[in-house]
Amino acid sequence: MTSAKARQLNKEMDMLNDDKAATLEARVHALEVRLKFMESRMSSDMSAVIDMISAAQPDERESEITQAMSDQELGEFRIQLAKMSPKQHVAMQMVMDVRNNLEISEVVGVQENSAKMYVKNISSKMGLKFRGDVMERARRLMEFVGEDEYLRMSDGIPKHWWRDKVEGEPDPYAEIYKKPRKSE
Repeated sequence: MTSAKARQLNKEMDMLNDDKAATLEARVHALEVRLKFMESRMSSDMSAVIDMISAAQPDERESEITQAMSDQELGEFRIQLAKMSPKQHVAMQMVMDVRNNLEISEVVGVQENSAKMYVKNISSKMGLKFRGDVMERARRLMEFVGEDEYLRMSDGIPKHWWRDKVEGEPDPYAEIYKKPRKSE
């Protein structure tokens, strides 16, 4: 609607508001006209929003928001890593390498159900439901965690322990993650 029509509409509305004797039908008609005007404005505003979203270059603000979300997610991941036990660190690294619960249980030296609980607890700490989501998020966020920082959080297990582990050779880190619980 053009600005001339908008001015006319506002003029009609003002007259109706001033005229105490205006009929209900006239007021309804004025409201219908105003509603059509608002609908046309919303339609043009939505077109502008759609054009902005489909623009090829992202907005700087959007980039800042994305960076802030990534920083927050990484901070939360670091907190979660610090809360994990060495066995859970081993389990997480093995999940990242697409290993199943039986393989985890054999390496850690526990029953398969215990390995399953390690993975479930990791998922829970990360706020995720599925093993694949744990694998994807852990892989992505581990890139931003330094080797020394990870060593401190994992009580001495290297960041790339599983990747660097040599099959058939004794694991020098086994004494860290195979420690029995204090209650055992």
